[in-house]
Amino acid sequence: MGIADTPLTKFLREYALNHKSPSLRPRGLTNRSNWCFANAVLQALIACPPFYNLMMSLPLDPTPAEAKTGGVAERQRQSLKVVRAAYEFVSEFEVVNNFPKLNNKNKSKKVDDLALGKNFEPNTVYNALSKASTADSFGHGRQEDAEEFLLMLLNGLTDEMQAILKPQTAANAENGDVAKEGEEEEGDPDEWKEVGPKNKGVITRRQGNPDSVRTPIEAIFCGQSRSSVHHATGEPTATLQPFFTLQLDIQSESTKSVSDALNAYFSTESLDGYVCSTTKKEVEAKRSLSLEELPPILILALKRFVYSETSGGCQKVLKAVDFPIDLEVPHSVLSPNSRSRYQAKKRQYKLFAVVNHNGIEATKGHYVTNVYHTGLATWLNYDDGLIKAVNEKDVLHQYTTNSVPYILWYRRGDTKVGLDKQNSK
Repeated sequence: MGIADTPLTKFLREYALNHKSPSLRPRGLTNRSNWCFANAVLQALIACPPFYNLMMSLPLDPTPAEAKTGGVAERQRQSLKVVRAAYEFVSEFEVVNNFPKLNNKNKSKKVDDLALGKNFEPNTVYNALSKASTADSFGHGRQEDAEEFLLMLLNGLTDEMQAILKPQTAANAENGDVAKEGEEEEGDPDEWKEVGPKNKGVITRRQGNPDSVRTPIEAIFCGQSRSSVHHATGEPTATLQPFFTLQLDIQSESTKSVSDALNAYFSTESLDGYVCSTTKKEVEAKRSLSLEELPPILILALKRFVYSETSGGCQKVLKAVDFPIDLEVPHSVLSPNSRSRYQAKKRQYKLFAVVNHNGIEATKGHYVTNVYHTGLATWLNYDDGLIKAVNEKDVLHQYTTNSVPYILWYRRGDTKVGLDKQNSK
């Protein structure tokens, strides 16, 4: 017998992403305990339409019948600590239908014209993540890394949603979706053979939790890369690896733009000392990395903080790296299997948020965020509780000895809707 769907299970399993851009009243986030890294990420997330729409659609309030009887549905809701915290944070923002248009042609961009809401401190998110099992290094009053905070938040949301969906998956397995008793499955259940280019076989493995179920959070942010190894003595192998952020190395002198970094990241390299699993002999081999799946929201993290053998510690890379408002993922970095699925429009992305790190030291500094606000038709700079309008030119060229772009947030072109007409002039 299977487990009946609760409203929450049914919602998570059947939810279709909503990419419509709501016009939210901007609100600053107060910072009493070195939370700038969290505030910067949260302002970018609230500007992400599918994330906002998902959170606001969650059926987290019990029906009258469920409130009386409790049961599975109520226990599910009680288990959602991080999801509930994110929902409460998002609920703090008010949708406003009519904003003054402060585009680049309007030079009067006073704070008083922005129709701001009151500042608040998102303690629900701080507290939920501070108590999470994955928060080993996340503490009150300490400066942390913004990307690590982002990954911890997305992983926390994903884990809680997966825990709700797993019982239903197990029930489906009991109803005949697994091998019958007495039948044996050959090989690794997470390994299969697929037909690659020119009808050549490829042994493919999938990394990650084999029992996990795709959640709406993963549907928004999670992409997938393919690492392929080719050698002369056997079939090529490939590993599929999910990602929430792409960490782009920018140290090379030849890397002057995000496009350069993407091409360098998804490239082919020779493998020294590779031993064939069949012959047990060292053979020549090459590894290529490519993009298997493009997420609706593409998050690029420029590797600003690197370990230096000279100094024996972490150093900040202050070099300027150009990034565009309109980014087209090169066709050449897609895996052969995915190139036909991603035509030009599905490879085009629009920038909507940039998290900057201020300061010359890797272990210190301050985070601020630039966000494109659809309702105001302009970019806003969020510095904890301070908000000001900024020009697009300043967003793209904010390189000083004190401030450099760190995390870039892009929306895929085929997900944009009519309300979201961003001026990129």
